[in-house]
Amino acid sequence: MAPTAVLLLLVSTFLLLEFSQANECVAAGYGCVPARVCPRQHIKKKSGCSTVCCDLANVKTCAARGGECSPAQTRCLEAPELAATCGPRQKCCIYV
Repeated sequence: MAPTAVLLLLVSTFLLLEFSQANECVAAGYGCVPARVCPRQHIKKKSGCSTVCCDLANVKTCAARGGECSPAQTRCLEAPELAATCGPRQKCCIYV
């Protein structure tokens, strides 16, 4: 095999491996969120996030589920089951 063909094969293999691991977090069923949103015990050691990989199925906070705590009178799509994580007179708003 010619040296250029070997080099091309090596580079292609390396890129394929890198690409397959790029979304390891999401492929495993987790999500990428800011570190402040994910409790330490739910952080997973998976690649593919510029933030942290988090097991969101076990994190039941407004921010972890992509919501934002807002005053109770705010008009928005609500996630009532997460309102308790926002505090008094607030609700969890999901902005699509």
